[in-house]
Amino acid sequence: MRFDKLILTVLILITGLSQAQETCDITISGSVLDEHNQEPLAFAFIVIEGTSNATTSDSLGNYILKGVCPGKLIVHCDHMGCERIIDTLNTIQSTIHNFHPEHHVNELGLLEITTHVKKSENKQTKLLNEQEIVKTQTKQLGAALSQIQGVQNQSSGNNVSKPSIHGMHSNRVLILNNELRQEGQQWGTDHGVELDFTNSGSVQVISGANSLAYGSDAIGGVIIVNPKPLRKKHGLQGSVFLGGESNGKKGVSAAELNGNFKAIPQLSYRLQGSLKKSGNINAPDYYIDNTGLEEHNYSWALGYRSNNYGLEVSYADFNSNIGVFSGAHIGNLTDLQAAFTAEVPNTVNQFSYDIARPYQTVSHETVKAKSFFYFNDTSKLEIIYGRQFNQRSEFDNHSAGNVPDFNFNLTSHTAEVKYSFRGKFSHQTGIQSGYQTNTWDGRFFIPNYEKYTAGTYFIETYKNGHHLINIGGRYDYNFISVYYFENDVLLNPIHNYSNANGSVSYAYNFSDSLIFRSNIGSAWRPPSINELYSNGLHHGSASLEYGAQNLNSEQVYNLNTSLEKKWKKVEISTQLYANYFENYIYLAPTGESELTIRGAFPVYQFEQIKAWLNGWDFEADIHLTKNFDFEFGTSILRAKNQTDNEFLWGMPSDEVKASLSYSPNIGKHFKKTNFRLNSTHTTKQKRFYSNADFVNPPSAYTLFNFEAYTVLNIKTPLTFYFNINNLLNNAYRDYLNRFRYFTDEMGRNFVFGVKFNFEVEEKHHHHK
Repeated sequence: MRFDKLILTVLILITGLSQAQETCDITISGSVLDEHNQEPLAFAFIVIEGTSNATTSDSLGNYILKGVCPGKLIVHCDHMGCERIIDTLNTIQSTIHNFHPEHHVNELGLLEITTHVKKSENKQTKLLNEQEIVKTQTKQLGAALSQIQGVQNQSSGNNVSKPSIHGMHSNRVLILNNELRQEGQQWGTDHGVELDFTNSGSVQVISGANSLAYGSDAIGGVIIVNPKPLRKKHGLQGSVFLGGESNGKKGVSAAELNGNFKAIPQLSYRLQGSLKKSGNINAPDYYIDNTGLEEHNYSWALGYRSNNYGLEVSYADFNSNIGVFSGAHIGNLTDLQAAFTAEVPNTVNQFSYDIARPYQTVSHETVKAKSFFYFNDTSKLEIIYGRQFNQRSEFDNHSAGNVPDFNFNLTSHTAEVKYSFRGKFSHQTGIQSGYQTNTWDGRFFIPNYEKYTAGTYFIETYKNGHHLINIGGRYDYNFISVYYFENDVLLNPIHNYSNANGSVSYAYNFSDSLIFRSNIGSAWRPPSINELYSNGLHHGSASLEYGAQNLNSEQVYNLNTSLEKKWKKVEISTQLYANYFENYIYLAPTGESELTIRGAFPVYQFEQIKAWLNGWDFEADIHLTKNFDFEFGTSILRAKNQTDNEFLWGMPSDEVKASLSYSPNIGKHFKKTNFRLNSTHTTKQKRFYSNADFVNPPSAYTLFNFEAYTVLNIKTPLTFYFNINNLLNNAYRDYLNRFRYFTDEMGRNFVFGVKFNFEVEEKHHHHK
């Protein structure tokens, strides 16, 4: 059956099922009040889980949700500086329900009102809800977040990716995993993010250099990934997830237990583990050789909490074995040039789960200890310590045996003390420090080094009626001591970097339906070790990369303005941003190739220039009928090398997204049912300087995807989803994939998943 007929048939069937749908005319209203002093809380975001029915509280803390369907509902309430509240309501008629968030920490960026990703209440902060997380359990972090406007997937093949925010990635995007900044060997796009996405309870994306509390190098933004909070009520709850993908014959399984001891109600625990395995993926016309993946992870956490203080200890272990596409490792310059122009790689193979050379093995171990103290209803002190150990081994194509060609061992220690006070004038300040060592053996790529970091910051927030003002500043110091031999002489270069930056943001809430925000600030980051000292074959990206020891700190000045407007059936949001970089560091293609004893590879060189990165994001959500929604969005980025008066290499192409969703009510046993047909059109990148890249940017392409999601609402709910990615099986190449020189992207892919949630005792109310 042709796929267009299949989709038409599905839509006809679900339309028929909806004929007997329930009448959704219930109203839920109430107030959002501080748990301690009952002060009204404005700008709280309230959403019914799994739906687009959402609103924000007004300046008096009042809210109203209209068009609610009867039945069991899970309602989320998010407010700046509070833990999320999740309440379960059984609605048969209009009702009044109040929320009482408990303040812990004042969030720090440009008016960070946490929102449902699709509603875009704040363009600077996005939150993936539970449905979005479940539907992306089989994906890498970069691919999972690419559904957000302004976020793209920067990759080296199918199994290695990281998110790019407004054209910035890697060392310009800070990833906070379980409150610790992720300290892996983040050297470009060929090293993915070493975290277990199946353990994610919430995923938050903060774009722009407006996150002073997280680090000086959060220039592009911050991605905050946290596990589910520990259970606060005695009993046991958990989940089991099983999923798979047809392309690569991937299987994913994950399980979690979250419990609380009845005898010691202050003591809670969490246990979690996951497994992943996939084989060679296939493009529409051929298999892509040696692209398998194996991954196994586990974690545990233990927490003790009283009214005024608490302590948490956690451990996580991540392990992966990643095949690197064999067709990217070429034996001579003639074959390399032929591979650049070939439509089909010369290493086409059959399906296999075997992972041969070249490949990478990565293990990442994280230990965290946290304590917090409440002095009174408005002030809190937190102390967080983390230790991370990252081991990476890389195996070249032109060697044999089980001995890696090089091996890196990275150990990181971080500590943070932060204090917050909340009132009409709110304050937060913190001190952070870190110590990191890296050692290597095998073939030289980067040297051994020690790094010491220290930083301090403050944020002042003033809230008065419809106005909210944030003012913040930060100072950081970095010291790097490098060790390497040259001509049998031990060299010990020293690098010192320090700088201060700050931001001022303003927000005005004209009404419940119109919000304006603006931010102006600065940020900086020191050059990373790979930018200074890379020397030779970068195995995962199949390229030769060379650093520059004379690089200076990168400084950026940014301006960000957004406007969100709601009508009865239409919601739009638009964001304009401008970033001016002094001493912008980037990996530039030289346009040349080099023959080594390990083969022939394209050559890249780290350079430093002045640059502009300016852009525009736009989103619209149109409620066509009670059950149909149409969404549209576009992202446009213009990046310029001011030093050479050229376009900046490697920037995302313009992108347009559209989707039509249908949410029927098909009976009391099926909830949150949704069918979605979406498309993404990516233009050809025409803004590049000629004769600098090895292959011109690929052609424009359009992809269609189909998604289906529902929850079987029985005693223990079962969540089901089914997706078809690249519905029409189009052959295309992605400009942001470093392997676009050699192969097409993945073809049609059927994705499925089922999640089983259970709880020994029903929870009527809890904080999250």
